[in-house]
Amino acid sequence: MSEVVHDGEAIEVKLDKDIVSTTVGAIKAELMDLVAFKPMELRLDLAKVQLMDSMGIGVLVATHNSLKKNGGSLRLIHVPGPVAKLLRSMRLDRHFQVEE
Repeated sequence: MSEVVHDGEAIEVKLDKDIVSTTVGAIKAELMDLVAFKPMELRLDLAKVQLMDSMGIGVLVATHNSLKKNGGSLRLIHVPGPVAKLLRSMRLDRHFQVEE
């Protein structure tokens, strides 16, 4: 389980594993549980994430879409260079914030 901090209307999650096909089930379940709180902002700290595959990107997009329906937003913080480059190359930084 990742470290979760509730900060007023925002929730910050420090992910402690890569977002790949073998881990997305647990990560998605955890994120959807947090989306149910209807936070104004969900911050994902990706400092410890070194790899992300297409399944991981799908989880981020699904989380973004669920938050948006409730008026919230997704923000990725401490994103490692290679992961940030991948997200920007797919233009996902136009949908949610990506901060290195």
